[in-house]
Amino acid sequence: MLRSEALGDVAERLAIEQVNAVVAGGGRPADAVAMLGKPAEARMSLSRAIGKVRDHWLGMVRAEPALLGPHLDEIAVRLAQLEAEGRPYVERPNGN
Repeated sequence: MLRSEALGDVAERLAIEQVNAVVAGGGRPADAVAMLGKPAEARMSLSRAIGKVRDHWLGMVRAEPALLGPHLDEIAVRLAQLEAEGRPYVERPNGN
């Protein structure tokens, strides 16, 4: 379970960076989603856009785990942080 949480935390950070970069460049949160080829209503909130970008990234790494390569160190650090909070990593039968 912690591995999924650590991966989700990294995905969230990446999504925030991507959406914020689009907004800082004068775009709307929906533009960040549209760049992924996903439908996006024009008045999409920032948090909803971040969620859609995060979910898209997670789907990509599920389909192609090699995309995790550049983020393995960050995932390992996040796992260590979660364990330090008293939440030891336990392998689940479904691999999460």
